[in-house]
Amino acid sequence: QQHKPETESKMSSAPQTDADATSIPHRSQSFPIEACCIGIMSGSSMDGIDASLVEVTLHSATRASLKRVVSLQTEIPPRIRSTLERILFDRTPLCPLSALSMLCQLNVELGECFAEAAVAVARKAHVPLHLVDCIGSHGQTVAHVGSANVALERHTASSLQLGSASVIAQRTGVRAVTDFRLADIAHGGVGAPLMPRVDQMLFGHLPGELILQNIGGIGNATLLSSTRPVLAFDTGPGNMIMDALIRRATSGKRTYDEGGALARQGELLDELLVAALAHPFFSRPPPRATGHEDFGLEFVQWFENLAPSQSSLADRVRTALELTARSITSAYQNHLLQPTHDVRAVVLSGGGAHNLFLCERLRSLLDPIPVHTSSEYGVPLDDKEAIGFALLGLCA
Repeated sequence: QQHKPETESKMSSAPQTDADATSIPHRSQSFPIEACCIGIMSGSSMDGIDASLVEVTLHSATRASLKRVVSLQTEIPPRIRSTLERILFDRTPLCPLSALSMLCQLNVELGECFAEAAVAVARKAHVPLHLVDCIGSHGQTVAHVGSANVALERHTASSLQLGSASVIAQRTGVRAVTDFRLADIAHGGVGAPLMPRVDQMLFGHLPGELILQNIGGIGNATLLSSTRPVLAFDTGPGNMIMDALIRRATSGKRTYDEGGALARQGELLDELLVAALAHPFFSRPPPRATGHEDFGLEFVQWFENLAPSQSSLADRVRTALELTARSITSAYQNHLLQPTHDVRAVVLSGGGAHNLFLCERLRSLLDPIPVHTSSEYGVPLDDKEAIGFALLGLCA
């Protein structure tokens, strides 16, 4: 979290580590601490595995500065991705034993993939693995229930990420840390977002108030302030709906709208936008988390069915982009931008920060608040989450 208030994040509960883990060497040291760690991220878009090797100076429990970041992206093997998509998107009922067998196998296979990514990024950085303090791996989410709902037979909040810590540790010889979402839930949170502590460590020493907005498949925001508590929550869909519309319309030949070029050509479908913004998620107060359960296949099918029959793909993608932009800015107005706020900038990260049209819409809706990217602050916008899990693993 941030350097200003010495507020401990909900991530203070311990995530799962490999069974043979010993204490991180820096535990007995005094600050500042020099460390080397690897972060692994596979998000809701399943477009690849992001790995970052981070050399970092920990100035305190709440402040860190990056000395060196080396990153790469590796592919999720098509067979594994196909199985994940079947579990997440195929509504054909699976035999319970078959589904369990698939999950068990994926847990090991993804662990192997994440280990290979860790080995590859260490090789790229020319850092021997025995010099790496830990590997923090988010895992691949296959289910997330951010809150209990007895009516739906959800008796507790829960979350499931695949990618065995034991496999990662055995293949690399490095302490592996996973289960960050369950750790947050066990500590009373909703399992997302997980970046507040990282945002505080990397940006909290800056003056004024900042909103850190990540736009991946889902959008999430963190408010850092010297006068208000750290507040973080999911804002709603990021790229998820736009990507799904394009993937479905092109039978997977295209997977995203590069730079927002297609959306820029489309017309806004006002009635569809109003209907989409009426989704119950947007009226939930923080803390809140979302994902495929709210904005996955069923929502995309509803969105397509409600669109006028004469509308084009560009129109639908334009409207989905506006849904992302409006849901972000409405969340700020409702929960972050108090009348006396001192928000001096919004800082974007994630793949959505490459969508030039989306960035233009955010700048227009947020004017006069400046909108920057995390790269302008020394944190590569494509690598922020992988960097974050490296730091969270180090702090576990």
